[in-house]
Amino acid sequence: MSGPVTRRTGTSVSSLTWVIGPVETLLVIFSLTALPLGHLQVSRTLLFLLLGWLASKGLRRAIHRPNSSTLALLATLTIGYALVVWTQLASSWIGILDAGSQWLLWSALGILGVAAGSRASSGVETDSPEIPTTPWATIAAGAVVLPASLFAIAYILVGWEYPPIEWDALSYHLYFPIQWVQAGRIDYIPTPFGPEYFTYFPGNYECFVTWLLWANPSDWPAKSATALFVGWVAVGIWSWTRLVTDESESTTTASAAWSSALSVAVLLCTPSIYSAAKGTMNDLAGAACSATSLCFLVAGRRSSIRRERFVSFGLAGLAAGLMIGTKATNVIYLPLLLLGLFAILLPRPSKPQPTGIGNATLMTLPFFAMTTLGGGYWFARNLIETGNPVYPLNVDLGGWTIFRGPLDRGTMYEGGWSVEETGLTGLWETASRYFQQSPLGERLLSPGWTASLWPVLIALGVVLTTTLFLRRPWRLLPWSALGLPIAGMLLFWILIPHTTEFRLAAPAAVLLFAWVGLLPTLLPGRWSMLGWIVSAGIAGGWFALNAGILRVLQDGSSSTAIDSVLLAIVMGALLLVLLCWQIFGAWPGRPIVSLLGGVLLAIALAVVNAFTHAPTLWLDRQQQFLHLGQPANTPWMQAWFVGQRLVAQLTQDQPSTIAYVGFNSPYGLFGDRLANRVVYIAPSPTQGWFLHQHVEHHGPEATARTRVRDRFPIYRADRDRDDWRTNLERIGVDYLFLTTVHPNERHAFAGEMDPNGFSIERRWADELAYPLLAHGPNFRLYQVTPRSRSTR
Repeated sequence: MSGPVTRRTGTSVSSLTWVIGPVETLLVIFSLTALPLGHLQVSRTLLFLLLGWLASKGLRRAIHRPNSSTLALLATLTIGYALVVWTQLASSWIGILDAGSQWLLWSALGILGVAAGSRASSGVETDSPEIPTTPWATIAAGAVVLPASLFAIAYILVGWEYPPIEWDALSYHLYFPIQWVQAGRIDYIPTPFGPEYFTYFPGNYECFVTWLLWANPSDWPAKSATALFVGWVAVGIWSWTRLVTDESESTTTASAAWSSALSVAVLLCTPSIYSAAKGTMNDLAGAACSATSLCFLVAGRRSSIRRERFVSFGLAGLAAGLMIGTKATNVIYLPLLLLGLFAILLPRPSKPQPTGIGNATLMTLPFFAMTTLGGGYWFARNLIETGNPVYPLNVDLGGWTIFRGPLDRGTMYEGGWSVEETGLTGLWETASRYFQQSPLGERLLSPGWTASLWPVLIALGVVLTTTLFLRRPWRLLPWSALGLPIAGMLLFWILIPHTTEFRLAAPAAVLLFAWVGLLPTLLPGRWSMLGWIVSAGIAGGWFALNAGILRVLQDGSSSTAIDSVLLAIVMGALLLVLLCWQIFGAWPGRPIVSLLGGVLLAIALAVVNAFTHAPTLWLDRQQQFLHLGQPANTPWMQAWFVGQRLVAQLTQDQPSTIAYVGFNSPYGLFGDRLANRVVYIAPSPTQGWFLHQHVEHHGPEATARTRVRDRFPIYRADRDRDDWRTNLERIGVDYLFLTTVHPNERHAFAGEMDPNGFSIERRWADELAYPLLAHGPNFRLYQVTPRSRSTR
């Protein structure tokens, strides 16, 4: 086998170049043509994105020029995300977190990026981290991905018609960035009517939303934040599948291209991906960073140039840091990435690498350094302010308290987001219970089946393990790619108390999409047929689960039964066709069949999704938001939806200060232009205090509780009407918006709620004769006027 091949980056063409290349051109065209058409907001947003792209790409070209457009794009996205976070934090520190300064800053960064990119040498030698592709393989793969991508874009665009409805987005993913923009600094934000620990969470994603708001202070860019990460996840899964298939001896050019294409096609046609994208949640951002980090770990291992290895591992660490800086729970997935570091110790037959503990340790230094830079700020901030980097969590180890906080693990398990069983034993018991209750489980667990089936399965597993791993140890690396998502989801189950919130497993679960393409290519020869069968089962089961087919089979009266059955039939037919093609060897040797199959597959996937998943999700969003005659998902959310429309109408000509009390989703009160000031008015002299300040003042015993959903009563411990009115006057509140208290928070309002569920502020507002502008079963809107403030 020949040694490592080095190429000139200026002459390389990767399988996604024809898709990625026009992105910059389209951004420029849209930015210029939108101006004369009067779409100033769209133009400003696209121009701001263009500046960010130029700055990120220029910096990437200056430090890293891989011979792969997919890895180059991943590096640009990673650097861009990091630049956004770093510039927002730095601007907050030095006091230039405002629109004018941000436009000047990013204009300068864009110019510097162009200059740095143009000065970078076009002759930097680097290893090619991808399999060389043929034109037909490229076209066939693109035929699968491109129609699915267009469907993804159309799906997300339609969702932008309606504001977000997800509670986390309304409470802090969008609420915090707007507060930061208005205050001109990144700081803690109190959430006394919601989980108080939100403000102590890492905020990389919120920094990204803040950055978008400088271009266009409205719903449009804020809601587009997560949509951008859908494309990032798709590119990450594409690259991850390609890199892993290259480690398999049985991989061919066509099969490698198809592996990536099928994995991405299934990803882009999964409804839950778009549900997360339209919900302005940060889960996909963490998933994108997870896949990117793994890609650069493998790329770094394969490179024979020391500088390129350092840069690749540094980018892997930066992506890992951005992952943990996006969501606190993502910290548990760092062990998966650290396992990836051990890949540099595994010899690759085609590219011998220097090995050894010393070399491996040296290669980990850029990883850990960039991980700290990517996400360490938020933990350092908590450590400085509270003495606990993961505040408010209480961290115990062997009976010793490492970091003290008011929220322990037992309390989190009692929050209502956990199943009763915990740990590996609980996982086995839960899975066994669901399996035993299913029709398949009842059949397979019968005495006759059990006696004959399980010994066969165990013997088959032993034979496969021995054949694949003991004969060729280097096969462990590509096959470990199949085990990473399983290991990650086990970590999620064991370490995260909120086991019913499966979206918290996104950094690991998203790697399951690679299974569809990896299984057929990792198995050699005719064993690949088994891979296609298993892959077809995984893809079909995933679609059935996402489309609600399993639920429909239990409830035949569902209105989506016909669509779901249609989906199952079409998906089964498509997967059967794919299996037949693989058996008869059609696409590796017949490019026309390969191209036609790719087009038909992608179009069929998009059409099936359009007629099954999309209308259901769009209808739910339409019914839950803004259409006042339609029911909302809860009375409290409906109160917010109705109230925010009224507030928007009252403040459309003059931005106002709105005080809220009750259900914690204050985002909607900012108004259509996000110009209103939204505040919580404390009924005591503790206006502006945060949880750790209340704990320090009242003592740890004041935060005792048994469920994570329960709210700390210390925010209301010293309530007084005069203090509340003084705070209203000092802050200059124009309108007071009250909602009934959510049941999860009502224990904190014991002794002050009226029979309708309103807190004591309703009685005070009536006593002070504040004019009542509007009211409903779950909300009341008052106008706070100078006359009413002086009334006793």
